[in-house]
Amino acid sequence: MKIFAPFLVLAVVASQAMAVIPIPIKECTKTVVVKSTDTGCIQFATANGINFKQLLAWNQKLRTDCMNLDVDAPMCVSITPKAPKPKAPKPKAPKAPKCPKPKAPKKPKAPKKPKCNTKA
Repeated sequence: MKIFAPFLVLAVVASQAMAVIPIPIKECTKTVVVKSTDTGCIQFATANGINFKQLLAWNQKLRTDCMNLDVDAPMCVSITPKAPKPKAPKPKAPKAPKCPKPKAPKKPKAPKKPKCNTKA
């Protein structure tokens, strides 16, 4: 048993050194510290008004099996929504200047026939 104990200690130390700690993304606006009463990622996410997919996306290096959801670790539960990019106005083709259409020359009117009162 004396030989086994140093290997066990070495294994624990090595596993702690290789532990990956989740990091909230830079757009994070609210973090919540994991408590000992939190039972897993889905429960933690639901309790904070988000879903599991958001929890994974907003916390870099959080494992999908949640084995690194550690007590006292800050987890991102809210981000700044990305503002839609303003649409650049579409360039309009320059309009040709409006020129008055040439009017057709007026046809000379035929002379009016005189009204004659002819009684037969």
